[in-house]
Amino acid sequence: MAAVLGTERPVVRKGESDMIVCLMIRTSVGVVGSAVIALGCSLYGQEFAVSAAIAAVPVAAALAQRSSTTVGLTQPLTASQRWAYYIHRTYSPHRLGLLAAETAMDHALREPTCWDRGLGSYVTRYARAFDRRLIRKTAEFGLGFLTGEDLRYQPLFSGPLHGRFWHSVRSAVVARMSRGTEQPAYTRFAAVALAEVSTAHWIGRPLEPGWVAETLGWGVLDQIQINLLDEFGPDFRRFGRRVGKRLWRALESSR
Repeated sequence: MAAVLGTERPVVRKGESDMIVCLMIRTSVGVVGSAVIALGCSLYGQEFAVSAAIAAVPVAAALAQRSSTTVGLTQPLTASQRWAYYIHRTYSPHRLGLLAAETAMDHALREPTCWDRGLGSYVTRYARAFDRRLIRKTAEFGLGFLTGEDLRYQPLFSGPLHGRFWHSVRSAVVARMSRGTEQPAYTRFAAVALAEVSTAHWIGRPLEPGWVAETLGWGVLDQIQINLLDEFGPDFRRFGRRVGKRLWRALESSR
């Protein structure tokens, strides 16, 4: 065993590194968003969270409309491509694993608070999370097929950091059309609202207009996290490999 440990390098697989990166990005964005809302609530009361969420959608639409004549980055999405994209984002082992990692974080934070931190509660949280994803992705697939909206994220992978970050944020609220233009991602907004309303019974949440508007804001934030993972995931993996190699050399030189 010692010989094996002394000759083999520890390997971090792509799926495992994606989960680590996902947790890092989700934590960073979530902490910043929660801090802003918490500060607003402490200064202006609980209505701040609802007001901020309600304001997020029209602001997002305005951002999207600024470049409504931008040429599309890809060819129009075919029916078979749309179906393959739906299957991958909803049922692929990679995405299910990421969902399990996200659920583990919610479980550790005891979110929602109506469930404890027992094993059964983790299973319930995962079932709720998958139910929301299934409804949302299915709605995006169906509505996107009818409207022609293309919600796929196109990473830049290079260029200035601020430009890539802004591209990730902006892509969460825009959809490309077959004619090469862009418009607010109405399909995504509708799918988020439908998923939250359809799964409110899991936590006994009453359906209120303010809460539905708030879910749209959190839905946009969630999509930003996903886009950041797609955009900067390869950079984090390369950085992790470089750090790992340096640590390995340091360990070997110290022997």
